[in-house]
Amino acid sequence: MLQLLNWSLDSCARFQVSPKEIPAPKDSGMPLNAYMLHNLAHVELNAIDLAWDTVVRFSPFSEILEEGLFADFAHVADDESRHFAWCSQRLDELGFRSVNSLL
Repeated sequence: MLQLLNWSLDSCARFQVSPKEIPAPKDSGMPLNAYMLHNLAHVELNAIDLAWDTVVRFSPFSEILEEGLFADFAHVADDESRHFAWCSQRLDELGFRSVNSLL
């Protein structure tokens, strides 16, 4: 189990961006509402990933854990995907390239 956790943490570290690399709102070229919505879309996308990661990571322990745990996290992933879609749709409506177009 520890090996799996270490692999996951190592693989995530490759995709992290230093806070210093993220432009300040005034330097982003976006209005503040679009800038904040873009950042919120990233938060929602990470929440989706974390919910499914939890399902996969703990699936070997399904005999010990209740099935409801997996159903709950699948529900969380569904909710977060809806939030992400709303952020993405609004960014499109504002005329900004959404996170969704990068997928």
